[in-house]
Amino acid sequence: MHRNKKIAGVLRKEIAPLLIEKYDQNKFGLITIVEIVVNKDLTKAEIFLSAEKNSANLLEKIKKDTWKISKQIFPRLFLKKIPILIFSLYKEKNYQKVLNILDQLSS
Repeated sequence: MHRNKKIAGVLRKEIAPLLIEKYDQNKFGLITIVEIVVNKDLTKAEIFLSAEKNSANLLEKIKKDTWKISKQIFPRLFLKKIPILIFSLYKEKNYQKVLNILDQLSS
């Protein structure tokens, strides 16, 4: 389990800058990697995202670009098994409430 968390942390460090660089902040607002879950055999990594705006469009674009994202980060990971990246939207109700409160505070 410790290895899974370590790999999740490394994936977060590698993927987050790519998301900031590649996807327009004006169109999607703040894009956040909320959680990364790597399964036991390290074959899959599910990346849960949130975005302030147009999250469904963001997810659609990221899913189309998954291969490109994987190709960019995996040479730097030095892993024997390369997990398949699965992007999903984070659907926690409380999380959306927190985003709304932060949005109100910044206005």
